[in-house]
Amino acid sequence: MMLMIMEKKWIFPFVITSIVCIFFLVSSFNMGLVSSVHNINSIFSIFPMGQRKPGYVESKIESGSPLPPSGPPIPRFAYLISGSKGDLEKLWRVLHALYHPRNQYVVHLDLESPAEERLTLASRTKNNTMFSKMGNVYMITKANMVTYRGPTMVANTLHACAILLKRNKDWDWFINLSASDYPLVTQDDLLYAFSALNRDLNFIEHTSDLGWKLDKRAMPLIIDPGLYLSTKTEVVWASQKRKLPTAFKLFTDMDGLHVTVLQTNSLSHMLETVGDLWRRSRGRNTGQNKASLDALFQAELAQAIHFQPWPHFQPYLDSHNLTIPVFCGKDLFIKWSILLLHSLGSAWTVLSRPFIEFIIMGWDNLPRTLLMYYTNFISSPEGYFQTVVCNVPEFAKTVVNHDMHFIKWDNPPKQHPHILSLNELGKMIMSNAAFARKFNQDDPVLDKIDADLLGRVNVSFTPGAWCSGKLKCSEVGDINNIKPGPGARRLRHLLDRLAMKAYLGQDQCR
Repeated sequence: MMLMIMEKKWIFPFVITSIVCIFFLVSSFNMGLVSSVHNINSIFSIFPMGQRKPGYVESKIESGSPLPPSGPPIPRFAYLISGSKGDLEKLWRVLHALYHPRNQYVVHLDLESPAEERLTLASRTKNNTMFSKMGNVYMITKANMVTYRGPTMVANTLHACAILLKRNKDWDWFINLSASDYPLVTQDDLLYAFSALNRDLNFIEHTSDLGWKLDKRAMPLIIDPGLYLSTKTEVVWASQKRKLPTAFKLFTDMDGLHVTVLQTNSLSHMLETVGDLWRRSRGRNTGQNKASLDALFQAELAQAIHFQPWPHFQPYLDSHNLTIPVFCGKDLFIKWSILLLHSLGSAWTVLSRPFIEFIIMGWDNLPRTLLMYYTNFISSPEGYFQTVVCNVPEFAKTVVNHDMHFIKWDNPPKQHPHILSLNELGKMIMSNAAFARKFNQDDPVLDKIDADLLGRVNVSFTPGAWCSGKLKCSEVGDINNIKPGPGARRLRHLLDRLAMKAYLGQDQCR
């Protein structure tokens, strides 16, 4: 009897001790499991899985609205649509063509716009039933002065980025457009095409081969009066020049090609003629001697001649307005393309949210240092973002050398792109690009794009699977439901090729 009592006295402490031991054992196992899972995830993270990486920001910086724990695989876009004097109706039309309840939008008419236009835009935005209900369209009411060739355009873009990050961080890519741009695909097409991509990719045309820009842009000093005046004024050129930077490497927008058409019955004669044109153009802009130019030409020639079947290569040439020398053989008709540099550029980008966070509130001081450097740089919008992204190793490997635009330039090139019309519609479609510019207000080609590519009628929104209500798109249905069309296939074809080049590390920050 005494033995049974003694055994019962030890049962309770034994059970408690056992539970405590089991608890510590399980905790230790779970910590090891968490560590193992983290290691496994770090291995898989080197492959593009369409997931966001942690952003390159200080951990102490407080975020605005937190991200949802697990969002749908369909991405979201954050747009800046900007305009100037006389652009009110163009901007309003572009906003409706681009609208989707999943996205975020910032609209801006600069200080050159009459107060009446800005007040009208503010009133329309506030009183629009859809915009009020969804709360995803915001107007910058305190207008900025913007000079296209000066740093004020960069400042305006950064202003919009900061607003978008503060209002809602649930978006994946930032897209800056002007009132002279127009979409060539629906938002359902765009969302579908981008859904398969790594969310860290940055679409931005760039090159470190500054060529003539070393002397004409990198070394001159300018002052943008838009920084301190309330009226638009041309940039002021300083008499002195500065040395090229050694603390970082300069990048700029991709140069296009000088348009030349050659007809010859000799391939060697064609290459010789093109080589002479190339050397004269490059030598005039850089002052290099013939030996150096010969070496450069041979190096670029290897990449410049493409042997793809002409029907497949034509859209790429047209979308970039590339040179098309023609070789006429005795019994053959073969078209070649040779790359000849000229001075055209693009300030239009599709940038990832992690990169935008890095520029606005990143732990590294490079974005701020470069912003100060580019304050005195002519055409800084065509170099600032390129130089930042390519000087940060974490982001340089995310760059895709394309701006998602179809742009055509006059020959000889002018300061602004060629105004697009119905004559270029076929080339726009064949380019597979998501956007095109530059358009005049209410040009017939816009009506044709609405009818044939967007399915948009009158002044309504571009239809999508989200649309509901008695009047189409008057109510919001399921915003996670998308219905891709022919535009999605075109765009996906372009993105697949570009994403593969980025995955292989080709054409990135060189």
